[in-house]
Amino acid sequence: MPLSAIKNAYDETLLDNTATLVQIETALRNVTWFLPGRFQDAEVASEGVYSALSLVSLYHDSILSKRLDQLRRLPSSPFARPSGSRVENSDITADVTVSGEDGIPRPEVLLSTEPAFPTDPLANPPTFPDHPPDQDPLQGDAGLPLPSEHARYTRYFAGKSVTYKTASRALVVIGYVQLLLEMVTVRRSGSSGPGREEGRWKRWRLLVWLEAVKSALKLSLLMITKRPVLSFPLPQREVDPSVIAQAAASESDSSQSADAPKDSPQRIPSAVPRIISAFPLGSPAHNHLPPLLPRLPEAYQDNPADLLPRLEGAREWLGESMVATEGLVSVLVYYYLASRNRKQPGGAATGTGMQTLARASRWTSIVPLAWILVARLLRRNKSSSSSSGIPSLAAAFMPSLAPPSKKPFTPLLAQTYAARDRALLFYFLKGALWQRYTRVKVMRFMGLLEKIWGVRLVAGILRDHVELVDEYYYYTSS
Repeated sequence: MPLSAIKNAYDETLLDNTATLVQIETALRNVTWFLPGRFQDAEVASEGVYSALSLVSLYHDSILSKRLDQLRRLPSSPFARPSGSRVENSDITADVTVSGEDGIPRPEVLLSTEPAFPTDPLANPPTFPDHPPDQDPLQGDAGLPLPSEHARYTRYFAGKSVTYKTASRALVVIGYVQLLLEMVTVRRSGSSGPGREEGRWKRWRLLVWLEAVKSALKLSLLMITKRPVLSFPLPQREVDPSVIAQAAASESDSSQSADAPKDSPQRIPSAVPRIISAFPLGSPAHNHLPPLLPRLPEAYQDNPADLLPRLEGAREWLGESMVATEGLVSVLVYYYLASRNRKQPGGAATGTGMQTLARASRWTSIVPLAWILVARLLRRNKSSSSSSGIPSLAAAFMPSLAPPSKKPFTPLLAQTYAARDRALLFYFLKGALWQRYTRVKVMRFMGLLEKIWGVRLVAGILRDHVELVDEYYYYTSS
């Protein structure tokens, strides 16, 4: 059997049993939290299972994303007529395709003197489709939620640039296997004694190369998009796979009774966005019609690249470049301290472990933290965005009323900055800050748990994970 046939069979099996596969993925991923410390080299086995599951889940996400693109449709029109009926004054609209700033052809809406809708619903009352009480008619025939701004943005650049798609996938794959590679490198030369220390030294050289590659990939994404690099540069799974299976079955049943073929594109009046913007602010139509716009096909919506603003000025470019190279700077500090200790007498035997280096030097926490704080000061400030007092609906549907903003601050940018701010809390689990402050409090807390009957198992699991935090760099940096 050819490899393509096996792949197609696996994809069909995945789409037919999505709920079961997700349950298996979640169960195995949860088991990995209890494996460290249970037997020899248990942490390597645990991380190996976790890395394999992550890579398989990444492939599953790509398959589910393709199926979502096929299922996501508009809701049924309440003014739809039976097939074969004669429609007078059909909509006459002009779809002019122009090339936008990004070079992608996008439809340009032109007003027409003819009505945009086929008939007057007041003269000929339409037959409205029946929706169950618990079903939102805006959810469409498939009942699927709208994609998030993160999914729209990443899907846009992944489809536009092959380099972006390749670099982002490589970056995600390295993030899934980097801790496993570090564990194997440390333990390959021996589990104790001089062999273990030699493995720890080789680990720093490996980490420098990994972080250099990751920094190069992030900088390439920065140059392609000319926008801040997201922490996860690919679309993530946002829909329960069981819903996808139900939606596929529902669409299959509805397509059998429809006269039009399943894959035929829906006719969208190109004057719909212009009609919505023509209603005055505060009118019932203006309040109820805009929620329909996100459910139009992607070509009729705003450019997804605008969800993140372009970088402006050397200050913002420098700040994002520092964010992209944060991991490399942190590893170089450890590498410098480890190489310096190896040159000292007896340093090769005791001076290359991460715990030893973090206890001996405050620079393991000061340099990375100062680097990322400086990058935070250089990033775009929300207060610098122009704020005009015009309601958001007017700015969204009547751009001519909104004054130009040289430094817009979008919701996706706010989410990206918020995620980076939350990541600062992980510095309490890294370097000298962990060894001299956080670790002492955690060990004191575990001592209290061990005195409570019935909670000793929790304290034992925590103690096993503390040993991994002391030993491996990527355990708290991945």
